[in-house]
Amino acid sequence: MPTICDISGFAASALVLLTFLTKDMRLLRTVAIFSNVAFIAYGILDWLWPILCLHSLLLPLNTIRLIELERTLGRR
Repeated sequence: MPTICDISGFAASALVLLTFLTKDMRLLRTVAIFSNVAFIAYGILDWLWPILCLHSLLLPLNTIRLIELERTLGRR
């Protein structure tokens, strides 16, 4: 029986795969943000420091890039 930890890990991995399938940059950043959140949950639940640290850094980076993209597209 899969645990919540397993489910969050598989969900995060599936979201990473989805980012590689997207062509639209807004969708890519949005999916990446959800992936970061899922990986942070996975890192916390299974106490995986490297995953937790990496995605804790990537989450604000993806958020900033998405905001920048929205501002850039809004000027057009």
